[in-house]
Amino acid sequence: MAWINRAVAEIKELKRQLASVRRVMRRSPFEQVSQLPVNWLLPTLKILASAVAGSIGIQWGKLSVILRDGHLLSVVQALKFNLFMDATGNRADLALALGILEHAIAHIQQAAPDYSNLTLVQVSGFGVAGNKRSDSCDERILAAKTQLRELHPDIAIFDHLSKLAEGDSAHHFGNLVRGSNIFSDRTAIASFGLPAPNMGAILHYYQAVTGSCIAIDSPEFEAFYQGKVEAEIIQEIGRLRAQRRSGEQLYFYLCTDIDPKFLHSAFPGCRVQSIEAFQLSPAAATPKQQTRWHILQAVGAIAAGGGQLLTSTVATAAGITQGRLSQIATEFGGWNQLKRLLVALYKRLYSAANNRQDDAIALEPDFFWIAQTYLPVLVNDWLKGDEPMTAESVMEVIKVAGWTRFWGVIQEMPITAVAKFMGVLGGLLASGGLELAIEHPTGG
Repeated sequence: MAWINRAVAEIKELKRQLASVRRVMRRSPFEQVSQLPVNWLLPTLKILASAVAGSIGIQWGKLSVILRDGHLLSVVQALKFNLFMDATGNRADLALALGILEHAIAHIQQAAPDYSNLTLVQVSGFGVAGNKRSDSCDERILAAKTQLRELHPDIAIFDHLSKLAEGDSAHHFGNLVRGSNIFSDRTAIASFGLPAPNMGAILHYYQAVTGSCIAIDSPEFEAFYQGKVEAEIIQEIGRLRAQRRSGEQLYFYLCTDIDPKFLHSAFPGCRVQSIEAFQLSPAAATPKQQTRWHILQAVGAIAAGGGQLLTSTVATAAGITQGRLSQIATEFGGWNQLKRLLVALYKRLYSAANNRQDDAIALEPDFFWIAQTYLPVLVNDWLKGDEPMTAESVMEVIKVAGWTRFWGVIQEMPITAVAKFMGVLGGLLASGGLELAIEHPTGG
């Protein structure tokens, strides 16, 4: 009797699914219903009954019924030997597409070339930079593009089709990112946003080939989709054809918030760096970062002119209220603490720029190590995105050393580290130049 109960339950579930489909169909205009192909019902019922692997979707009043492509399988099965070649393909995905076991496929990989001539820079701060991004994000991205064109006059810039500006190239899914040599003479490429395939379409494909009604937020599908996105990024980077240009220094800027660790294995020997958008240009910074930049500029201007660093004068010069300035300074223990720190850094930079030798302060070995190693490494790790550098971590060093000894630490720090340190505190590199974060010659 158990099988009868299961059959009755399946029939009830099938009726419920059909009722759901009918409700959706009633809401659709009659014209759309009349345009349905005559053979839609049987595949739909088979999918609902789990008789065949497939996927069903309804979007914007359009019904989609997706089945595995039997033609591809029949062609493959008719041949005694099949050779598949794909720069970003993998055995697991191919086995899934063919409906066979993964170990039935022999995987042969060409020895990877040396990519030591390639620098990959992941620029965060724009979010995913999708095709529906805000006007303010567009303005910040335009500032970044302008700075990148100054660094690399021949740079190719990829962006979403709906966001193309003059001189940009569309990188929407399937366009110029696979097999093209059109950018093989450029020294740099910048890609804004993810060259990602439609997630809904990939979900339907995954459901059809696996026969599983898996959710879009399931770990299995997220990993599968992430692999597709990473493959498209690798294809974009491949447009530089760096493996054929070993004598040239080439750069790729990935301007979206994504973990770039997968690039190390895709391009052995390459340099991978992570920076914030503000390190390209102050105008590319977030509103909070731009506020800090104005504070940094105001402090520098007032200090250079010999004025008093009062909250009122700094706030006025930075174009913010005293309350907002005090709020930001709170992270450093108050305005007086932040003021002393910034003055110490500016004094060090001014002394170095004018070849002045201020009275040196003798440091114990531990504090000399902080000056020569700890703080420079801390700053560099923050710039690369490896470790967060917080106001608390800075003030902890000052608390341990004391202000007099901390001035000695600043004196012993390499001048490039001092410049970076000041930029970190202000939320931006003080020079506004990319060279402090990315060691490469200017573009050209």
